[in-house]
Amino acid sequence: SHQGGSLLGDYLPFPFFLAQAGALAKQKGLDAVVRDSIAMGESYDEFYDDVFRLNPQVIVMETSTPSLGNDLQIVNKLRERLQDTVIIFCGIHFELEKELFLSQHPEIDFTVFGEFEAPVVELLLYLAKGSGHKELPEISNLVYRDKGEIKKNPKGALIPVDQLPWPDRAEMPWDNYIDLVCGLQG
Repeated sequence: SHQGGSLLGDYLPFPFFLAQAGALAKQKGLDAVVRDSIAMGESYDEFYDDVFRLNPQVIVMETSTPSLGNDLQIVNKLRERLQDTVIIFCGIHFELEKELFLSQHPEIDFTVFGEFEAPVVELLLYLAKGSGHKELPEISNLVYRDKGEIKKNPKGALIPVDQLPWPDRAEMPWDNYIDLVCGLQG
């Protein structure tokens, strides 16, 4: 059902949490690409072609209550070609905190709920088995599968803003955002 049409919508806030997670991932030595296909005005076909070309080991998708149904359709389309790719859903949506959500959606490997920048990067480090990674039970805001059982870790403390890098904005289409924070452009 996602053939041809554009992803561009009417409301285009800057994806602050995702861009900050991308910057933090890069700071930790991970090879991360942050894309906002909606703000870029890509068609679904362009989006899928680019993701399939990249053939990523992990996809982190930020979702929200209004976009959840559409985002789940996108994941199913990605799963057709990317069976081995780990897919992480994150964002401020109440269902992501529920173990039931993960049990209902086997196409999704992990959810990271709430303010996800630091926990999602800890999860990426765990998946990469890089230095200094935590084990799954130690990663806050995480819902995951463990030997067929779905487990939920408690919320963790927020990292102070002054300890986080500036959001990754290298690939962002600045002219298309409605709530551009001028201080981030400097």
